[in-house]
Amino acid sequence: MRRELLVIHFVLSLLITCEAQTTSIVDKVDRWYWYSREMRETMMSESERREVIQELRRRLPLGDQTDQGRYRYLLLRLSDEQTMVEVMAEIRSEDQSRQDNAWATLANVNTPLLIPHVAEFLHATEEARMWSSPGSDVIRYTRSLAAAEKIQDILLSFSGFSQDVRQWVGSVDRVDAEAFRATMRKWWEQNKEAFARKDYAAVKPLQPVALPAPSIAPKQTSQPSVSPAKIEAPAKPPLASAPAAQSKSSSVPFPLLIGIGAVALVAIVAVLIWQGRRQKAE
Repeated sequence: MRRELLVIHFVLSLLITCEAQTTSIVDKVDRWYWYSREMRETMMSESERREVIQELRRRLPLGDQTDQGRYRYLLLRLSDEQTMVEVMAEIRSEDQSRQDNAWATLANVNTPLLIPHVAEFLHATEEARMWSSPGSDVIRYTRSLAAAEKIQDILLSFSGFSQDVRQWVGSVDRVDAEAFRATMRKWWEQNKEAFARKDYAAVKPLQPVALPAPSIAPKQTSQPSVSPAKIEAPAKPPLASAPAAQSKSSSVPFPLLIGIGAVALVAIVAVLIWQGRRQKAE
């Protein structure tokens, strides 16, 4: 009998514990529904976060439009990936009212996990501008400009970013919409890898882009100038050796050669005169 009572007590305790746990999740969701500012998602364990997301998604299709908006807001606060994807699809819609509702849902959501989703709209090929319809006080933004402003808001609000990042982004002026969007585009390209790793401590302010160094042609070393007086003529090839007889004649002095030639010329003239007189005598 004692053993049976112990078993019954154990089973009842287990059921009460399970009911208490279920109630605590439901009560927590209810409390956040009405007092969302008390929500401290960063203090939650991962298992508790999953349980709350599951309960919120269970309630989502059951509520009216107001309830659904609140549940989606809480799901975004909890960084529910599925809800983020659904909201991004509404922003891509060409229906302006759906876009407005989607941006309104993101108004107070400052989780850094939202930045990579929103950043896809930064490079939209459109004018960065805001406008309002005639007779309406609602100010609308082009998607790329709205994305730039949302990213700036998250960088300012989330404490996981460094003080340098928060000070820098707080100094970025929105007055010139085109310049503001261009600045946020450059910043995202420099930091998107840190967001892919979810390494928020590695996120940095916009860094100045180093201009490529101008290409300089290699300096040609000038050859030392040589004065004409110092230029040496190329060595003449050696002359071929002349025959022995020629080498002997070339050794005779030039005046002697002239004298021998003159004597020979006189002798020839004398012989010619003598032959001429002899022919006349005959």
